[in-house]
Amino acid sequence: MSGVPREQYMEMFRRAEQSLRDRGYQRIVNPIRVWACRWPWLYRIVGYRLTLWYDLQLLKRCDAIYLLNGWKDSKGAYIEFKLALRRNLYVMTEQTGINVRFDILGYVATLAKETWTKNK
Repeated sequence: MSGVPREQYMEMFRRAEQSLRDRGYQRIVNPIRVWACRWPWLYRIVGYRLTLWYDLQLLKRCDAIYLLNGWKDSKGAYIEFKLALRRNLYVMTEQTGINVRFDILGYVATLAKETWTKNK
């Protein structure tokens, strides 16, 4: 998570994982547990692209995605979201905390409205 201190985003992901476990989800793929995210020195060697690629490979094996608050501001989370839509995964958000099926046209319309409002 660019722009967020490491300990802060690690804690955000830990809380999200625990929240999902508390709701009965058992097989959780948590990006902070990916090899390059565990060790900052390794991340500096392999870089963002390879780490994101590996994360997307893991996401391809999942049935759902859980997006933390602020995901729309994250380049990586947005890429994950697009992959989840393409693969027809359930999309859960921290805000709603429930399974929701995103209507891509509705999302695009909402995004366009937000963009239009910001540019006004």
